[in-house]
Formats: sequence, structure tokens, C-alpha cells
Amino acid sequence: MSDQPTEAARRVARAEDEYAYLGCEVRRTEVCTVVTTEICPDMWDSNHVREINLPVGADCTEFVLEMEKQFRRLGREHCKFELDFRTSLQELAVVLRDRDYTPLPVVLQLFAGDEARPAKGRSARRAGEEVRPVEVDSDGRAKEDWRQIKRDEYGGAQVRGRFVERAIALCEHKMSVARIRHGQGWDGGLLVHVAYIGATPAGCVELFWHGGVAKIEGLYVKEKMRGRGIGSHLTLEMVNLARQKGCDIVYLAANAFDSPRYMYLNLGFKDLTERAGWLTTWGSLKQVEDSVRWD
Repeated sequence: MSDQPTEAARRVARAEDEYAYLGCEVRRTEVCTVVTTEICPDMWDSNHVREINLPVGADCTEFVLEMEKQFRRLGREHCKFELDFRTSLQELAVVLRDRDYTPLPVVLQLFAGDEARPAKGRSARRAGEEVRPVEVDSDGRAKEDWRQIKRDEYGGAQVRGRFVERAIALCEHKMSVARIRHGQGWDGGLLVHVAYIGATPAGCVELFWHGGVAKIEGLYVKEKMRGRGIGSHLTLEMVNLARQKGCDIVYLAANAFDSPRYMYLNLGFKDLTERAGWLTTWGSLKQVEDSVRWD
């Protein structure tokens, strides 16, 4: 990317903001936006600082310390800063590293094709085996299957307490808020699908959209069902669904150093821009940051 961000990157950044805000409490100041939720206070994707616009000459260390104080007052056991190409002072990243924050780099990938088609190569699914996505809001069984899939997904997270059920409740809350707001004329929405092979639930995925930009999020395939092309199929299904909803930009966020990033490249996505979440934890969550750091 050139020094000047493209229009696509700007639109994706705004969609990222809207996705972060959905169903959460949002407090804006002249220098940043703080996103929090009481439904799942230990999920850092929904409890963090973003849209950081510190003026030239600002004391970055003082800013970080003040945010940490706010998160402690809110009862959080972590503090996280989301930095992207809009972050005005790059010195902030230096301060966060000096304070032993863990960087979580992400690549935003844009679907580059006109039509979503399967990647070249034979699917690992058995002959006659079809993936059937079902929207959870339209099917009671699918919703319960989705909850169980999320329990499987989050079950590996080293978090004490009721994190898994809180995380599921937060996603359900976001779906409910999106449904209500869409009915009030909001140019956005959030759908969650469960993928079935026959009668067996195999995985799930979310599609969020706003202002003609769609984000594929929450892709997860159950461990025993992997290697059969289910994730690829779900990804391309969501691309086509986004197109049906009139979105001219479809993107996803991939961990910069994880193998799914390269699967998405093979499906027709291309790297657009980067962002980094900078995380520190304390109390019972400290072990989680340690596992993120070294995994």
C-alpha cells in the first residue's frame, strides 16, 4: 500500500469500527474511542481503545497510564489498544512495547474477485458430501448447535469463570441489536450461520455488513471435521451472500502469522492493510496473555 491509504482501506476501517461498536458501550473523546461491554468484560475484542488520534507533542506514556486506570476502574483485568493506519503518533507503539504489551498483528484481506468460486484443487470432502449453511436466527436447532460449537471453540481458552457463556451471550446480544437497528433503517446487519454436513453440525461463521462493506468473522470448523474444505466453502458462501446484500467490498481479518491467512489468499483474497492490537493483562487473565505470547 502507498503512504496514502486507499478508499477501500478507509471504508474497511470504518466497518471495523462499526463492528466493534455493535452491542457495546461507546465513549468518544477528542483523542480516542473506548469500547466496553458488561456482558463479557473479559473479551478484549469488545473492551478496548481504538480510533486513537493523539495530537503532536502528546505524552503517549501518560495516555496509556490513564487508559489503564480507566480499565481498572471499570473492573477489567486487561487493557488493549487497537492501532491501524489512522493512528496519528507511531511513538505510541514504542511506548506500548516498552511497557511490555503483547502485539497481536492482524492482516485485513480484501476479496479481489468478481465472483466467489472454489479454489483449484479437489475438495477433501467425500463424494456426495455437501455443506449446508443454516442461519441460526431462523432455526432453533441451528442456534443450539451454534452455541455448542462456540463452547467447543472457546473451550481451549485458558480463562477462568464463565467466559464461554458470557462470550456466547455477547454474540447473541450483538445479533439482537443488529436485528433491531436494521428494522429501524440502519444500513447494516449481522448474520450467523451453522454449517451442516448431512445432519452433523460442522462449523460456523458470521457475516457483518455496513455501508456496502461486509466482514466475514468468527469462522470455526470443529477439529474432527477439518481438512474437508468446509472452511473454504463457508468463506465463499459468505462472499456470495455479501454480494447479494449489495456489498461491493468483502473482507476478513486474519492473524498475520497463522496459516488461514494463506488459505484466504488461495480463495481470492489479497492483503489490504494491517492493524495491531496491543494487550496487557493482570489478575486471573495474565495466563491468557502468556499463552498468546508464546503460542
